[in-house]
Amino acid sequence: MKKRKRQQVNPSPSDTVVGIGWYTPPEWARVKTTATDADLLEATFPEWEAMATDSLAMVRKRYPNATKVFIAADEFLTWRHLRALPNDAKTRAEFVAEKLRATTPLLPSTSPGSGR
Repeated sequence: MKKRKRQQVNPSPSDTVVGIGWYTPPEWARVKTTATDADLLEATFPEWEAMATDSLAMVRKRYPNATKVFIAADEFLTWRHLRALPNDAKTRAEFVAEKLRATTPLLPSTSPGSGR
């Protein structure tokens, strides 16, 4: 008997949820203070906010469900410390992705076995 391959699910951009890390001014300052790549971050919160707003608008052109994922400094710093990860862009992105997965249910059309 031939084994059937599991059908690969390729959601459309309108079904894909993308998270963009978002901060309040005090949270941004706390995360930036301990960042190993702080020299690559914007100098001020207003500069960061302008960049992030532009980035979110660009991402939403391709992925309409792109959403802000608020980062609480204490939560992030504890999360990365428990995993022995540096506070850098890659780790912050992993944190945002994990938070998004934890709070966003699978859309019915993209759940495994839905036939799409």
